[in-house]
Amino acid sequence: GCIALYDRLLDRTRGIPGVEAVAMTNSVPMDGRLPTIPVDVEGRPKTAENPAPLFWFGAVSPDYFRVMRIPLLGGRDLIRSDGPQSASVVVISSATAKRFWPHENAIGKHIKNTASQSWRTVVGVVGDVRQSTLSQGLPPFVPGAVYMPYSQSIREDGQIPAAMTLLTRVASDNARVRNGIQQLARDQDPNVP
Repeated sequence: GCIALYDRLLDRTRGIPGVEAVAMTNSVPMDGRLPTIPVDVEGRPKTAENPAPLFWFGAVSPDYFRVMRIPLLGGRDLIRSDGPQSASVVVISSATAKRFWPHENAIGKHIKNTASQSWRTVVGVVGDVRQSTLSQGLPPFVPGAVYMPYSQSIREDGQIPAAMTLLTRVASDNARVRNGIQQLARDQDPNVP
């Protein structure tokens, strides 16, 4: 399905001479999108006054943080073995860790999409990103940011986020690299957006 297609695209892009790192994501900073999910936070029961918070939600491939130069501050990065059959994991932003676990280590804590039965383990904490504008991270009504492996981000309807963006970090911006990536895009299934 989609995951196999994305894996193939990532592998083929990695093989283009001059490409140093490659990743995919459903949302890049300042793209105008604000993908969110309501979450349950372990140990924080929901009440009428404190319903499930909305978290900004990134479906990302391994190497996303390296491509985007987002520092890993604690725990581990998302890795290729974080797949559909393995334990469900997430990486959260530093501000999210401080807000929801102010006096504890967030690594090993659990959150889940309210629509899901299964908890996801926080395995890493990364630097905050100005997601909305150059001066603003997330709007006040979105108190957290969570990244999950794109191969584990299948929604309840069995689909993964439809629009994914391919990101590359290249040694130098040259026509050969650009042409290689454009040719790769043309070689994909013409019915794939």
